[in-house]
Amino acid sequence: MAAELRAEENRNAAKRHIACVTLPDKRTVTTSAGICEAFRLYFQDLFTREPGLSSAQFDAYLADFPCLEAAEAARCEGPITESEIWDALKQVGLDKSPGLDGLPYEVYLRLSPVFVPLLQLIYNHWMRQGLYLDASPGLVLSRLIGPEQTCAVKGRTIQDNLHMVRLILEQVDSEAALINLDQSKAFDRVDHRFLEAVLSAAGFGADFRSWIRLLYATPGALVEVNGVRSEPFVLSRSIRQGCPLSPLLYVLALEPFLRKLKANPVLRGITLPGATTSARYSAYADDVSALVSSRAEIDEVSKEISGYEMVTGARINRDKSVGLRLGAWKEFLFPDLSSGRMGRSRYSARLSLKGRAEVCVSHIYPILLYRLSVLPLPYARLMQLVRTLFSFLWRGKAPMVSRDVCCLHPSEGGLGMPSIEIRQYMLRITFLDRMCRGSNEEGAFWKEDVQKHFPSLKSVHSCEQEAGRLPRAECSFYRECRRALKLLLRVSDGLSNAQALSRKALYQVLVRGPFKMI
Repeated sequence: MAAELRAEENRNAAKRHIACVTLPDKRTVTTSAGICEAFRLYFQDLFTREPGLSSAQFDAYLADFPCLEAAEAARCEGPITESEIWDALKQVGLDKSPGLDGLPYEVYLRLSPVFVPLLQLIYNHWMRQGLYLDASPGLVLSRLIGPEQTCAVKGRTIQDNLHMVRLILEQVDSEAALINLDQSKAFDRVDHRFLEAVLSAAGFGADFRSWIRLLYATPGALVEVNGVRSEPFVLSRSIRQGCPLSPLLYVLALEPFLRKLKANPVLRGITLPGATTSARYSAYADDVSALVSSRAEIDEVSKEISGYEMVTGARINRDKSVGLRLGAWKEFLFPDLSSGRMGRSRYSARLSLKGRAEVCVSHIYPILLYRLSVLPLPYARLMQLVRTLFSFLWRGKAPMVSRDVCCLHPSEGGLGMPSIEIRQYMLRITFLDRMCRGSNEEGAFWKEDVQKHFPSLKSVHSCEQEAGRLPRAECSFYRECRRALKLLLRVSDGLSNAQALSRKALYQVLVRGPFKMI
């Protein structure tokens, strides 16, 4: 196996070698130095700000941008306190791989009385050197970023966007369209001066803005192609991807454009039948979709795009931006995992029983996760998928133990195989739990529809009334939510009422409950 993997890596390395490039003037370059220089010129042009952008344009475009209160802005100023470090440690996830220091979070939590004072000294030293930024900006983003943008804001997830689109596809019968706006090099085209203007308009203090200015004062880069490195060049735009601050800074830079869409009186967006909340757009970082219901609105979106491009230097790739006509949704599509190829995989014969179970958990289930979170898997397809998974597990032979045992945690004698049906119920319960615990503003579009179907649901821990209701005209997603609530009532003694439900803890309780695997 090791030799095969090394050979595959060598083949991939050969594929990555660039033999030649064609320049804009149609000349072909074949030398490594010439290829490297061609890439350097391309990226230098990409990371150089557009000429003609001015502070006056920025200020006019940001005139109606919301501003933080003085107390909120102060949270991003001053030295790091011990209480902030304590709060950050309490929010981290456990059972995660350690960082570069090799210490998992559990060590910091267990020895927090020793570590917290030391971390405070280190962080404040870095701040004085201009090398560290507090995580506090994330705590005030919800005041500046509209609820339709779900990236980098605590309490929001991409599930909000998915449920919004699901509801629109299921319920909207009138003329409407969803236009996905493809942004060309979205993070790379953020102008540093425009970003600073946004931070100033938002009311961030001088200290915080000076830290950002220091990070992006004289950034440089170079290109390495085929082992040859180019001369360095200066970056006057782009946001560093991979930095924890990058998504926060990007959504702040994009928010002025999204607010223009929301404030435009011509853009009415889409409203569900019988609802009062409309949706004009959906956004997750640079993935923006405008929701329109007339030709005039499409033209207005195009005008707002042109204004945004002119002021900021951003570019919407109109050739790759696509529209989807909305109406009745006839069929939900899931990936076909039942063609028999899993059982004939060239790795199947070399994997142990535990290895095949790990493939199901780590590689197959994640493919389904996002689809399962918003779309109920039809029962026939569910049965087909389960048969395929267990056929792969046992190499097409008769199973040695029951599926119930296979789905138990390894510490309980199982293999940790995913129970797709119980995982569906787990996703529905956590969906309803978010609806009950979240603020009214977050995900308002889909929450209004959920509350219409579950009017008396205040907590998933006291759901007897809603679990017993069986409305006739209800979509399959909500019917599955009710079945999940019924199952939860049978195992609720093993769950805490005080905290939001953890997917991992909820799944372990459900899989041990009085439920027969299919």
